[in-house]
Amino acid sequence: MAGWWCTGWASGGWSCQPWPTPLFFGRRSSGPGTTKRRRTTTMAATGETDPWLAGLLVEGETPMAAARIHPGIYWRGATLLVLGVALAIVVMPLGVLLIAAAGLMLCLAAVLQSYLRLALTDRRVLARYGLLVNQVVTLDLDKVESLETEQMLPGLVLGYADIVITGVGLRAFRIPFVANAEDLRRAYSERRHHAQTAKE
Repeated sequence: MAGWWCTGWASGGWSCQPWPTPLFFGRRSSGPGTTKRRRTTTMAATGETDPWLAGLLVEGETPMAAARIHPGIYWRGATLLVLGVALAIVVMPLGVLLIAAAGLMLCLAAVLQSYLRLALTDRRVLARYGLLVNQVVTLDLDKVESLETEQMLPGLVLGYADIVITGVGLRAFRIPFVANAEDLRRAYSERRHHAQTAKE
């Protein structure tokens, strides 16, 4: 319902008038003298606090978005752990073996979660992936042919997606378990559109 705001005391009473926009419980509405805050999809602050990304930035380069790795990266190890605990009640040796394997998978997932990186700047796409073979990729935006998202059933349920980036020369790489994949794809599309518009 509509609200009221008062400007001062006059003629023995308050001088009030209807609020120009509806008020909703628990939500701040912008009124006179207030400024509405806008959410932004850019993540420059996040990029600046990442030492890995900060070490790759060149002078004048601005981070636009950075990938967040989803906790769903642990789902395989967690599933195996539950099966191992259940099986240990019936067949102890086999259950213990599965629990040990689950522990190893969870440790590898934790290492991978801390290692995977993907960032978009106003000039390049920067990525780090691979455990046994360290892969660090830097691609100028005009060298990127496509940035696509892929979701299998676990990703649809848990809310993550893989990002597949293809560069000139058909070189492609994948960053899995990205929680904000759509934000990255949108930021990339907006940046490419802005670059094409500037050329025209």
